[in-house]
Parts: sequence; C-alpha cells; structure tokens
Amino acid sequence: MFWCVPLMALVNRSSVVAGCSGASCGTTGESHGRQAAAFPAKAKSVIFLYMVGGPSHIDTFDPKPALEKYNGQPLPPSYGTVVSQFTKGDTPLLKSPWAFQKYGQCGREVSTLFPHMAQCVDDMCFVKSFYTESTVHAPAMYQVNTGRILMGLSEHGFVITYGLGSESDNLPSYVVMPQPEGTPEGGTPCWGAGFLPLSIREQSSGPVHGRL
Repeated sequence: MFWCVPLMALVNRSSVVAGCSGASCGTTGESHGRQAAAFPAKAKSVIFLYMVGGPSHIDTFDPKPALEKYNGQPLPPSYGTVVSQFTKGDTPLLKSPWAFQKYGQCGREVSTLFPHMAQCVDDMCFVKSFYTESTVHAPAMYQVNTGRILMGLSEHGFVITYGLGSESDNLPSYVVMPQPEGTPEGGTPCWGAGFLPLSIREQSSGPVHGRL
C-alpha cells in the first residue's frame, strides 16, 4: 500500500498547463506538460530490483577461481589492504560454498543456487561491468544508483525520465518501494532528484515511496 504519493508534483504540473492548449504549449492532446524525449525509447517499463543484503554475484553468476586458490588465506599483498567497518584487512578469503556449472549455448556459469533459472540463461542478459569504489555500504549504494559515491546526484529514475520522457501526465514516471523493514542504509539520496532543477522534478513526477 502506498504511503506517500507525489501529489505536489502532479498538482504543480497541472497548474502549469492549465489554460494552455495546442500549439501555445508546444504540445497537443494528452502530452501537456510532458517531458520531451531526447532519445527514442525502446523499453516501455523497467523493474529495477536493488536488493540490500541480496545474494552475492560471487555465489550466483560470477565465479572467482582465485578464491578457490586463496581460500582460507589472507589477501595477497599485491592487492593492497582493504579496510572497512567490518574488517581491518586481515580477514581470510573464503571461496563460494556453491558449485558452478556452464549452461546454455552461451556457456554462462551458474551456481547450484539457481537450478531452474540456469535453464534460461540464453534468454537472459548478464552485465558484469558494474563496480563500486567504496567498501562502505552507503557510498557504494550511492554509486550504484547515481554513478558517484557522494550524495546529491540524480538517481537513474530521474535521469531516464529526463532523457526519455514519460507516457503519462497524471501518474508518477517511476515509483520506489522500500522493503517493509524500512529504507536502505543510504536513505533517500539513493532515489532523489539530486541536482536536477525544480522544473525537471515536476516533469518527471518524482518517486512514489511505497511498500508492499
């Protein structure tokens, strides 16, 4: 059930386009107030699951042979020292407890965690270029959602809406649904408008904060 709806953004947009029609607004029909698309949109909708505490890529679709080699040993000096709130850099390495096997024509390696999903790898897209520059949760989450480890940048939902526009003038362009336990450690900067001006926030409708 939604507990916060961005009514102000919708009301503001309605007031801006009130009494404005046709060529006088540069739009026609239901497109009043809509952010014009800068690029042609191929996808009609996106469901982005950002799972805080979700299964590691190392245990699912991204096996690391080096972990097998160095299992139980400290990180080799050539890698440097990784320090965070959970380790001083002297924690031994641990291999994945799950076995991996290649599946499909693409030969994608999948762990035994997903025996059924493994049968569909040829119909899936795996992106393995994501990385973060911080081992601390909140900065890493900011980088995943905005591209930088600092707060204040625009989350991809706003950026995508700015670039591709929205199909609706009376519904939010995208919604954010936190887990029942509450918001993630990074908090609202993970899905905020950041540096985008107020006009863009109005056009992109902002997120609906909700929970299942």
